[in-house]
Amino acid sequence: MAVSFSLYLNQTLPNAQPTSNAKPISSSRLQNPKALLNQCKTIRDLQQVHTTIIKTHSHDPPLFENFLELCSFSLNNGFPYAQLVFSRAENLRASSYNIMIRAYTSRRAPREALSVFKEMCEKDIQPDEYTFPCILKACSQACALREGMAVHAQILKNGESSNAFVRNTLVHMYGKCGDLTVARKLFDEMTDRSIIAWNSMFAVYSKSGKSKEVVRLFQSMREDRVRPDEVTMICVLTACGRLGALELGKWIHGYLMENGFLLSRNLMTAIVDMYAKCEWVEDNHVGTQIEECSQQ
Repeated sequence: MAVSFSLYLNQTLPNAQPTSNAKPISSSRLQNPKALLNQCKTIRDLQQVHTTIIKTHSHDPPLFENFLELCSFSLNNGFPYAQLVFSRAENLRASSYNIMIRAYTSRRAPREALSVFKEMCEKDIQPDEYTFPCILKACSQACALREGMAVHAQILKNGESSNAFVRNTLVHMYGKCGDLTVARKLFDEMTDRSIIAWNSMFAVYSKSGKSKEVVRLFQSMREDRVRPDEVTMICVLTACGRLGALELGKWIHGYLMENGFLLSRNLMTAIVDMYAKCEWVEDNHVGTQIEECSQQ
């Protein structure tokens, strides 16, 4: 059964009426209700468009999902409407659940996101490739290892374990939840590691204070001839500072200069911090860079 857009919006906005000074919506604009929704800036705008859509597009799941998106992410103070509409809806698609899971994680409410996912599973609604990264992010935020392992089992069951985005999110989830062994095992099992995969593993070690592992991982990256990016270099420079590994830090600084890296504020700050923690500011060039960075 298709979602009745009019039913759920009527329940949410029972008194929705166009304002007396509102301009009528032309018939040509009614042909694109999604565009109408996207033009809403206030609850009053939404009420006007709502009353019009009810008359012309009463059964339209994609339009219902566009409404959830709008209320959850674009419309000021619109999320309570999305919550109420969603709670009263029936026969929803996975994409509707994905929107709400993402909305809760974006508000750093991971337990609510996990509750939505639990409801989804209880109603036998099949998660898709977009569901798993969202709910794994919620597990990471909540440091919910048990729930994350259950999601991982479902990923394997659904055959989504080869999805690169899902796998990277799994690495991050296990690392954030403190199981670095499984995080590294998943990373090592990747046959084609993108720079995103490498940086996921660097972040796991860096945030766990495993500076020696960051350096070892960087050595492996060099052996695999993978070009690092700014995120990689900031992680490694941070590890050098923590370890007092001045020579490696100087080598990385030289590598950045020789390979045309743009020294952004974040990267320059990491360089300065590394030298400061290694207590080495003898080089005039470094001293000049420190001075320039402090003035930015």
